[in-house]
Parts: sequence; C-alpha cells; structure tokens
Amino acid sequence: MASEKQRNALPIKEVERWFLREGMPFVVRNMRKHPVLARSLPALMFFLGGVLGYTAVTVAWRWSPPYRHLPNAEADAAMADSDAYSLTGLGVATVTAVGFALLFLWSRTGRRYLRSRTAGITGAVITLLLPPLLEVLTSWNLAGAREDLVIGAALILVVYAFTRAGIGSLVHWACWHLVPHLGNLGRLVTRAVPLLLLLVTFLFINTENWQMSGNLDRPRLWGIAWFFIVIIALFLCVRLPEELKKLRVEITPDSVRAACAGTELGRLAEQLPDEDLNFDRHPMKLGERLNVLLIAFVSQGLQIALLGLLVFLFFVTFGAIAIKDSVAEAWVGHPLTEGTFFTIPIPIEGVSNELIQVSIVMAAFSALYFAVYAVNDAGYREQFFEEILEELQKVLLARECYLRLLEVDGPQSPEGWTKLAQVTQRS
Repeated sequence: MASEKQRNALPIKEVERWFLREGMPFVVRNMRKHPVLARSLPALMFFLGGVLGYTAVTVAWRWSPPYRHLPNAEADAAMADSDAYSLTGLGVATVTAVGFALLFLWSRTGRRYLRSRTAGITGAVITLLLPPLLEVLTSWNLAGAREDLVIGAALILVVYAFTRAGIGSLVHWACWHLVPHLGNLGRLVTRAVPLLLLLVTFLFINTENWQMSGNLDRPRLWGIAWFFIVIIALFLCVRLPEELKKLRVEITPDSVRAACAGTELGRLAEQLPDEDLNFDRHPMKLGERLNVLLIAFVSQGLQIALLGLLVFLFFVTFGAIAIKDSVAEAWVGHPLTEGTFFTIPIPIEGVSNELIQVSIVMAAFSALYFAVYAVNDAGYREQFFEEILEELQKVLLARECYLRLLEVDGPQSPEGWTKLAQVTQRS
C-alpha cells in the first residue's frame, strides 16, 4: 500500500477540480475537500459587485442637484421614475458585477486560502451584511435594510443549493462549449428557421394573437412562458436518454492516455506502462448517470434558449419598424403602454409593452418548435450528439483513472499506480 505521504503526492484534488470545471461534480468522491461556500464565491462576488455598482449610481444621483434637497422618500420615488437612473444603474451594476467576478477568479489562481472553508464563510457573511449596511448608510432606511437582509439570506441559500447540486458546474461547462457548437447550430437554424419564421410571422400579425398576448398581465405571461419551458424540458428528458445509450467507454492504454491528455492525469498516465492501464470499468452510480444526462440537457437547453432569444429580438425589431402604434392599438383595443422588461423601462420608440409580450409568446412557441425539430433532425442529431458523446467519453475515461487513483491506498491497490505515487513524490 502507498503511504499517506505518497497518496497526498498524487494530484487528486487538482483532478477533482478539473471534473468540477468539466461539469461532472457527481464524479467527485470527497466533496468535503471542496467546500460549497468556497465554490460559491464567484457567484457571491458577482452579486456584491452589482450591489456596489448600483449603490454608487444611487449615491451619485442622490447628491445631484435635482434630488439633493429632497427628503429621502421623495428622492427615491423621483429616481425610481427616472429612466436614465434605471438604465445607468443597470449598466454600471452589470459592469461591476462581471468585473468583480472575473477579478476574483483571477485572484483565486494560485491562492489556496481563497478556496478554503473560511474564505467561503467570510464571503457569505459579507454578502449577507453589506447590502443592508449600505442601505442604512446611504438613506437610513431601516425597513429597506431588513428587506435586503432577507434577500441576501435567500440568495445565499439558493446559490448554496445550486452549487451543492452542481448546477453551476453544468452551466459553466455548457456555456464554455456553446461557442464550438455554434457552427452546428447555425446550420440547423438555416434549415429550421425559414419555415419557422414563415409560420410565426403570420401569427405575429394576427389580431387575435395581439388581443390575447397584449392584454395579459405579466405574471400570467410568464406562466405561459414557463408552461412552454416545462414542455420542452419534458420532451428533452424523454428523447436525450435514447441518444446517450450510444455512449460507450472502451478502456485501452491509448484511449486512456488520449482522454487524460491536457489534464492533471495526463503526466501520470504517460509514465505508466500499458499493462497498468488495462483495468476493469467502475460501475456508474445513479448520480453519475444523472450527471451525464444533465450535461446533454443543459447543453441542448442553452442552444434552444439562444434561438428563442434571437426570435424575440427579431420580432421586437420587426414590430417596432413595421407596426404603427395606431394599428397595434386597434388590435389590442386600448392605448399602448410604455415598454418595460423586468420593470426596467425600454426607452426605444415603437417598443411598447404589448409588443414585448407578443414577442415573448412567439419566442416561447419558436423554442418549442426548435426543440422538437433539433432532436428529430437526423443531420443535426448526428453532428451535435457525436461531439457531445466524444467529450463525455473523454471525461468518463478520465473518471476511470481518477477512481483508480483513489484505490492506490485501498485493498485493490494496483502496483503500477503505487509505484507512480513514489515517482510523483520524488518529482
């Protein structure tokens, strides 16, 4: 058996971080070495950056001449009605949020203490207390501070749950791999979108559609959007397992070395003779099978969401250019209202609230159509799933090596890997 010192010389922790980056958190056997709150810090830094940016805009606006001499309540109400304040706050908050998250990720490189449980707890406490403290210091609003405290606690719980479940790793992996798949998505779009636009454009200029969508309140509108999302999710959950049945993991020395290349396991696998790279497969647990399904699900879902967003922007632009306000008012039966999106005003001429709502319904319908078409289109299915299966096969082969590493100090300790622990220790 390998000694404790030899076992610690193996790069198990670095390998586990690689699995987390590759969207396979359920493969990692000892998550206690990777504290959840510490892994949540990039999301918490994103939130803190947004809060600081928005607070800076609020303070600057509050001390500007139009609001300087107003009582706090009147100033807050006047600022809330200002489109310039809302848009400036949103823009600055977005920039500072992204900047804080990227700065933290850069700072964490090579600094182990930023991955520790203490750092995670410290970040969570700051996230909980800083927003209400800023609320008190800038406007002495105790009711707002209590509300910020509740929101901060809820945010920490949600981020913790998502990180614990590995959702962040899955989304990170899918976003990172979305760009290489844009070519396949573009080829599919050129086949699917022309017929789709022909259909939904006639629905878009339909009076009954405007009467239905334009007169919905926002909660009911988002309820319709979530209805389409649930249908899409159920459809993918039924069809994706059929494609993943084609996934095969064949353990050979060449396949293991190819899969481990570019990872912490690569150097180790290169040093081992072929006979030590022939071993039996480790059976996959239920969580690992679910992890593989979620990777395909999230990757496909992001592509569907991207197409839905493009359709939404297309119809908002087309409606603002082609449909006069008088025509839209005749369709919906009442004067048009100012366009808002998540309470944020959209100061673009021709973009009304009714146009946004009709475009959201059209985008949701288009996303459902695209999901059905993508899974049933033989050419896209072959290209997309072939790439996904190749990537998953590489990760699963690396999983076999990782699990073999964990056996170095166990009853099934392979002699070659034990020798490798000694080589790693000396190097």
